[in-house]
Amino acid sequence: MKALVYGKSMVADRISPLVREADVEILTISGEIIGVKRNCLLRNLPDLGLAILDTNEKSVTSLCPFLSRLKYIPIILLVNNDAADWAWLGDCEASAYVSLETGKEEFVSRLKVAIKNYLPKPLLVKV
Repeated sequence: MKALVYGKSMVADRISPLVREADVEILTISGEIIGVKRNCLLRNLPDLGLAILDTNEKSVTSLCPFLSRLKYIPIILLVNNDAADWAWLGDCEASAYVSLETGKEEFVSRLKVAIKNYLPKPLLVKV
């Protein structure tokens, strides 16, 4: 299984080790999702079992609804509470929300809980 991590490299670098702990391959994308990035995403869709999206990224407003319609991919949204558009975020059908503003330890703890809650059950045996 793969997990999509959509966000700036700094955010992806914080998240990647947590996802790897669960023995999940990571597909990291940032910026606008056009051309090669879109083709990469579409090619990997059948293997995606989890999506972690930084709501500060450019294409999140189109990516989140697209993934929501697939129904089989749990979505964890990373939000900046001060700049979050909660009306839009509420319509995104996310499985979990994790604040980017928390301290490092709390961020890691919340993200680990969210990842464990939404990984397919056979993978949880490895965690």
